Order: sequence, then structure tokens, then C-alpha cells
Amino acid sequence: MKISFSPYSRQYNSNLKHNSYPNLQPLKVDTVTFTAMKKSQFNGWDLACIERFKEVNIQKLNSREDLDDFAQKKLKEKYKLEQYHNGNIEDTKERLARIQCWIEYLTRSNNIYDTKPVLSLMIFDSITKDIKPNNHEQPPLLNPGVLGQTVEQIAKSLEADKTYNFNFAKTYQNNLRMYEMGSDDDMDTGETETKWIEIPSQENDPGNFEKNVGKLKTLSHRSWCTKTTHAKEYLEKGDFHVYLENGKPKAGIRFIKNKIEEIQGELNNSVIPVKYLDVIEGYIKENDFNTTEVEESLEKARETAIVFEELKKEIAEIPKDKNQIDKILEKCGIEVTYEDGKRILSEYKQPHEGFTYSDLGINENDLVKDVYKIKGNANFKNSKATDLSSLISIGDGAYFNYSKVTDLSSLESIGDWAFFQNSKVTDLSSLISIGGGANFRNSQVTDLSSLGTIGSWANFKNSQVTDLSRLETIGEWANFQNSQVRSVPSLIKVGNDVYIKDSYLTPDDFKNVIIGKEIITE
Repeated sequence: MKISFSPYSRQYNSNLKHNSYPNLQPLKVDTVTFTAMKKSQFNGWDLACIERFKEVNIQKLNSREDLDDFAQKKLKEKYKLEQYHNGNIEDTKERLARIQCWIEYLTRSNNIYDTKPVLSLMIFDSITKDIKPNNHEQPPLLNPGVLGQTVEQIAKSLEADKTYNFNFAKTYQNNLRMYEMGSDDDMDTGETETKWIEIPSQENDPGNFEKNVGKLKTLSHRSWCTKTTHAKEYLEKGDFHVYLENGKPKAGIRFIKNKIEEIQGELNNSVIPVKYLDVIEGYIKENDFNTTEVEESLEKARETAIVFEELKKEIAEIPKDKNQIDKILEKCGIEVTYEDGKRILSEYKQPHEGFTYSDLGINENDLVKDVYKIKGNANFKNSKATDLSSLISIGDGAYFNYSKVTDLSSLESIGDWAFFQNSKVTDLSSLISIGGGANFRNSQVTDLSSLGTIGSWANFKNSQVTDLSRLETIGEWANFQNSQVRSVPSLIKVGNDVYIKDSYLTPDDFKNVIIGKEIITE
């Protein structure tokens, strides 16, 4: 199998420490041949593989070597790089560079992973299982020493506990964070460290630049662009400092030369998080950093902190009775009314751009669990709420991009814009109309079988939507590039261009449709 490597993957691989854990020994495997094998005859990684891949038919295995054959075939499928493209050039480039490093290492001659296909499959499947064409997820960077430590750690657990419900990728990434943090603690305490990590710029540490780029990617929050595309660019200009709480990134400080250029929190919204303001300001004062470029942002955060403390105190004084939730919402500027005993909100939003309900210690599901209608905007971007199963209508815009909401199965109408890109919502089978533009790019939504109208543009690029069987009109342009839509049998009119490159749709699917401009196939 010939695999091409980018300069990035070669450079990063050359910095890996292959002998960080010299105690890693080849795994012992029982090579006794059986006929009509039983589950009880497998253990360790072999049994974990059988538990993970339900298509393995144990009764058809005559020996454990047959399981190796299964693993080899499965790996061959998973090593095909085209399945990891997501339509974004920079994302895809980063993905392939990382995945190529893993493939090269797992298939290297005279390597225990190359001779243990079951183990290699369990590793590779775990680090790539979340990499989908419709998301921006990245596999973790490869560090052979940390990989060896993780394999040993889980192997011991398998032997001691006989439990097979483990998350290899999570354990590896916890260990990798601990390695990058320079901790002397045991690797399995990967979520216990709380401290600042300084990652030096190219100018301040030229000999370890590529290694530091990998370190920044590993320690960055998933919402930060330094998790993937901008790590190298930023370290070329200045240092980057990350605040980790229990091993998890909560704040980042980016420098250009000796001046702080930017301070970000988890939401990556250019607002300094109030929850960590004291930590950030203490760190700045301790190190006498130049804050000329961010002084306005810091002052705004200080003002927000006063609002935060006052609101937190007021909410704590609200009686814990049946009206508590409604009163909390009203304190946050959201009017609550009732229609036939059903809750209606004037709008939905976080209490402030500088802090969230979660920061105030409030469970968002308690706020929205029985909401029937939202009259104005419903802004759930970056919200912690998950269940909106009672919601039937949104009067204005619906913002579910990057939200954790999964259930909107009763929602029938959205008055204006509908943003579902990178959301976790899967079922919108009751949705009948969208008044404005609709963005389903990279979304998990599959079922829009009741949708009849989209008032403005419609973006289904890289989406998982398959059923648009009742859709009749799209007010402006429609993008179906690389989508899963098979047909548009009820479509009557599209107000502007239609884009169908790399989709299942052809110009013939639109022969009875009024197109405002043209069908674009390239």
C-alpha cells in the first residue's frame, strides 16, 4: 500500500519520541487453533474487538487467526483516505496529514502494531470514529510513546477487570494532554491538572517549532481555530498561553511579539469569559504582560463581572417553588406567558454575551423542558440545553449551530432564518415551513419529510438530509453540493441558482421546476 505524505506529516513525525516508553512489549497471543470457536475462548483485545464489531460471526471463526484476517480487511477499508474529506480544504488537509502519520506508524515493518492487526484496528477505529464528512472533528496527533503507554494501560485494565466498555481515544487524548503539560503524575490522571501552559513562538523556540505547533493543537479548545488550521500561523507571530482547568482548556492568550493580541474563552466569541477573569488578570499581573491591545476588552469584562455577581445574587434569592424557573427567565430578560397551560417564551438567549446560564449554576434543560412556543429569536448556539421536544414553533430566527440540542421532533415552523450547521439535531420530521434562509451545511439532520417552503436561500452542502419529498419552493438559491438528497419530487420553484456538483441530483431532477437563473453542475 503506497501512501503519500505531506511535508507537515513528515516534519511532525520526525519529532516523535519513539522510545518514550521502553517497557512496551509485544502482546502475548494464544495461537491455539479451535474449531467452531466460542466467545469464552477470546480475551483481551480480541474480545474487545468482537464486542466492538458486531459483524464478526464467532461461529464462523475456526481460529483466532481468522479474527486477524477480519481485522486486516477492516483496516484496509478504514485506510482509504477519501472517506475523511469534509469539503473544507484546510480541514481536509489537516485531517489527512494526521491520519497519514497514524497509518504510517501502525503499518511500519518490525512494529508490534503491524503484526497485531486486531490491536491496530481497535486503535485506528477509535481515533477516527468521529471523523465525518459533515463535521470538523480531527483525529488526535500521534505520539508513539503516549500510544504505547495507553495500550499498556488499557491492556492491564482488560486483564484485571474483564470489562470491554472503554474509550481508547479519550484515554489516549487525556494521556497526550498530560504529556504536553509536562506532568510528572501518572498518565491515567489526565484530567486533574489546573495550570497555565506557555507555548513558545517560532522566534523564542525555533528548534522545537513543529513540536510546539502540535502541542498547541493538542491543548486547544475544540472551538478554537488553533485546534486545527491557525496554530502554526499564530506561533509564527508570537507565544500562546493556555489555561487548563482539570486538564481542560478554558482560556487562551495569544501574543504578537511581546503584546497580548487576543484573549478567548470556550465560546470563542471574542469576549473574555467572566468566570475566569480573576485567573486571567492574576496571570497577566504576575507576568507583567503588555495589555495595550486588549485593555478595552478587559475593561468590558470587568463591567460584565459586576453584572454577573449582581444577577447571581438575585437568582439565589428567588424562592424554590413552582414559579422559580419562570422568575429566573424573567430576571434574564425573557418574558414567560401561558396558553392553555403551555409555556411560551418571548425569546431565548443566554443571560449575557460574557457569561452563560451554566456559569450561573443553572441547568438549561430546566429552563426549556416544557416550552411550547418561542415568539422571537431562539438562540441556542453553544447552549447546554439538549431537550426541546415540546417546542412546536419559533416566531423569528432559529440558531442551533454548534448547540447540544438533539430533540426538535415536534417543531413545525420557523419564522425566519434557520441555522443548523454543525448541530446535533437529527429529527425535524414535523417541520413544515422556514420563513428565511436555511443552513443545514454539515448538520446531522436527516429527515425533513414535512418541509414545504423555504422563504430564502437553502444550503444543504455536505448535509445528511435525505428526505425533501414535500418541498415545493425555495425563495432564492439552493446548494445541494455533496449532499445526500436523492430527489426533489414536489419542487416547483427555485428563485435563483441551483448548485448540484458532486450530488445525487442531476439537471433532469429539475426539468419541471422553475429556476430563477441556472443549474450549476461544476
